[in-house]
Amino acid sequence: MVVVGIRQLPIQSGSKLIQKQLDRGAGWVNLHYAVEYPAKVGETVQSWLGGYYETGFSINPHWDAEIRSLPKHPITLGVKPFTIRDEWYYNMRFVDDLKGITPILQALPPDNTRGTPAAKARKGEIETMAWALSGKMAVGVSGSPVDIFTGTGQTRISAGWL
Repeated sequence: MVVVGIRQLPIQSGSKLIQKQLDRGAGWVNLHYAVEYPAKVGETVQSWLGGYYETGFSINPHWDAEIRSLPKHPITLGVKPFTIRDEWYYNMRFVDDLKGITPILQALPPDNTRGTPAAKARKGEIETMAWALSGKMAVGVSGSPVDIFTGTGQTRISAGWL
């Protein structure tokens, strides 16, 4: 299941249906706006995706993310380091100790883009903007899929996770 925007996802009424699909082995891919969830469902979303954008905690400025390295993972197959300007969400609300999470895209955002108190407390720290949750076939990408997937060959993320 691929979700591109939270407004199309009835999280309150649809969570049982989503859980049923995940329990049967469906994958869960959330792109850009779709990683944004209300804090009241955060624990559920963390079990599905490993992390999410939380209003007032996370931040979503436009900035040039310099992806200097990529992990060895099926998602990154054939992808080389790149720099791309986008509305990258960061300071995500991840599960404790990033348990089960493989960071896929990480970069150091400019400190002047850290607009929430929680983000400001992490000045100078590298942030994760795309991740995979092991054992769940779940992927979160905080950048715009249009920007990522319409770039040159080196800036496209492998679609192997779809």
